[in-house]
Formats: sequence, C-alpha cells, structure tokens
Amino acid sequence: MRILFLDCFSGFSGGKLVGALCDLGVKPSALEWELSKLDLGDFHLHFDRPEGEGIRFGIHAGATHTHDQDEHEHEAGCCGGHDHEHEHEHEHHHHGEAEAHEGCCGGHEHHHEVEEHEHEHAEGCCGHDHDHGHEAHDHHDHDEHHGCCGGHGAHGEEETRRLGDLLALLEASDLSPFVKEKSLAIFRRIAVAQANTTNGSPEEIALSPADALASVAQIVGSCVGLEQLGVERVLASPLRGSQLSALVPVILNDQPIEPTGTGEQTISPVGAGILAELATSFAAAPASLVVEKTGYGWGRNKASGKLAAILGSGMAS
Repeated sequence: MRILFLDCFSGFSGGKLVGALCDLGVKPSALEWELSKLDLGDFHLHFDRPEGEGIRFGIHAGATHTHDQDEHEHEAGCCGGHDHEHEHEHEHHHHGEAEAHEGCCGGHEHHHEVEEHEHEHAEGCCGHDHDHGHEAHDHHDHDEHHGCCGGHGAHGEEETRRLGDLLALLEASDLSPFVKEKSLAIFRRIAVAQANTTNGSPEEIALSPADALASVAQIVGSCVGLEQLGVERVLASPLRGSQLSALVPVILNDQPIEPTGTGEQTISPVGAGILAELATSFAAAPASLVVEKTGYGWGRNKASGKLAAILGSGMAS
C-alpha cells in the first residue's frame, strides 16, 4: 500500500502540503493544468526553495505579478487575519494562462529561471517583470492566516465569493472523481465548522477573491498531488504547532495539539480541514513503513516552519 506520512513537527497548512508534494515529485505543470479546469480567472503560481531544501508554494490572481500583491499578502486559512511579512529567496513562477508544457496531464506552463536574490520588504520592494527569462520574484504563500470562510478581505471593497458558488464550480468541473470528491469534502468540513460557530449557512459563507483562490489552490492542489503520487492512505504524526484561529480545534474535533513557542500561526484552518478529512490517524510512523522519499514544504516564511512528507509503502492496519 502506498502511504504518505505527514510529520507535523512544525504545524500544518495547505500550502506546506502542496509544497511537500511537489518536492516528492508532483509537477507544478500538473497542478497548474488541473487548476485551469476551474473558472478561477487568470492566476500565477509560485514555487521556490528556501535555504535550498523543500518547496514553498503560493498563488496570486492575475497573469502577472503586481506591487499590490506584495503589499496585501494573504495567508490562506479561514477566518484569520493577514500578514505582510516576507522572507523570500529563490523563486519559480507558473502562470494560469501559459504555453504548452511537457509532463503529465498535458496543458500549459510558463518556465522562468530560478535565481537568488535578497528581498527587503519596504514600500512595495523590488520591481517585478513577468516576461520570459525574467528575474525571480518574491514568493507569496497564501497559507496560514487567511483563506476559506474568511468573510472579509484585505483589499477594501472587493466583491466576495460565496462558498456555495465554489462548491458548484467544483461539482461542474472536469477534475477527476477522486480530486473532486475529496476537495468538496474538505471544503464542506471547514464550512460546516465555520457555520456552526456563527449559526449561519455553510453555502452562504463569503470569501474574498484572494481567500477563495488560495483555498481552492491549496485544497485542490493537495488532492491532485495525492492522486499523482498514487497515495492510498494518509497518516499524520501528533500535531505540534500554534494556531491563532478558534476554528482549528473545531475542525480537528479537538485533536490534541502540542503548543510551540512561536508567535506565528503554523496550523491553518484549511490545513486542519485537509488533515481532518484525509488523515486516518495521528500517531508515530508505523514500523512497517518502507521509506521511498521525503519531501519538505515550507510555510509563508521561515518562522512558520515546514512540513516533512514521507512517501513509502507498508501494510494496511
């Protein structure tokens, strides 16, 4: 049996999982192709390797990167705040409308050079240009704080998207049965928890455009990655980290979380929804697990930590 063991020694979020799955071998072009099956508008994906180890994933609306996206960074996760902290080093970008690419699923991709640079966050920071062969840009992982079910945005008077509309979008998509079923289940799990805390309807929960995009990318991207790798069972370690959203323990059904000293939120509501839906246990790795490869996924910056994802085989229990 193909097993994915998630070592949540530094929290868990959807962005960390997508990054780790890509580090295990999932092609960014495959994620982009699958996301293009949804009516999300133009978008561009971000991939980089902090400190040369593991992958950090993010997504932004629009075919090109803008200064506004630097200044109004979202961290996907449901009902949180937003953070403007950036620590970015190397980066690889893929865009929602792009050229044909090689690899599984067919589709389209922009290839950009990955270059080292230093990023000082000051009044919009570095200039960005998304022409072919451009310099690498600042990475943004819509990860720990904002996202699904937030009901508010950081960009002022943006039009929100109802969760019911996103569910309908997924239902009508050409995603595989596995990806569609699991993505819908994760969204509904988070939405029901949110609705129960506000006495509202899950379908009427409002998301800002940035939150909706980030949440869809993390949830669908995680399910696509599991399918691409042929994972049959997901296991997770006991949770360690910090969560700043009261929704997290509700989604996790009060699963114990060993607190860490960091002031960063390292367990996001979107991540909690993914774990609650997909992980069948929260315990040490089984002794029978034969390890094939380990991948790492980073949160939005170094302070928010990373996730270790161990791909292997073992006996079903």
